[in-house]
Amino acid sequence: MKAKDKVRGLTERKNLKAENDLLKLKLTAEFGMKEMNSTLPDELENEWLNNIYNFEKQFENANRISVYERLGKPEFSKMSDMSDEQVSSELFRLFALMEENNLALNFLCDYNDRIKYNFITEEFFEKEIDDIRIDGMKTSFIYEDSHPNHEYDIKEAVDDFLNSF
Repeated sequence: MKAKDKVRGLTERKNLKAENDLLKLKLTAEFGMKEMNSTLPDELENEWLNNIYNFEKQFENANRISVYERLGKPEFSKMSDMSDEQVSSELFRLFALMEENNLALNFLCDYNDRIKYNFITEEFFEKEIDDIRIDGMKTSFIYEDSHPNHEYDIKEAVDDFLNSF
């Protein structure tokens, strides 16, 4: 709520609670959300509700774009034309560009830089995403979602079973 929207006679805390209640009503009316109960302090709940509302508004009208477009269509070289050092340097640049654009690409296992670079430039750049941009919010991807590592998955499943046993 803006300062002019605050209700006279209410404390700052009560105004914040009223704003949170209003946001919950808007989320229910506009997006059909229910059960938005929270144990967060009022200030954090307000930030959380505003982030949800902003996300839903952007999602409602979001265009689909490629990761390559999201990154500003950066120039890149063919991996076959580069030395290992150049690939590593370019990979560092691409990860910095992803960070600037709130994208995260994670690798659960160790892979050499050529595998990572090839994946980014040949597959990841083509991936279509919703063009939603909210400060502090990242769109995250995991390499193994595209290229499953069955050995890793089996080890993780066994570790999880043994830990729960």
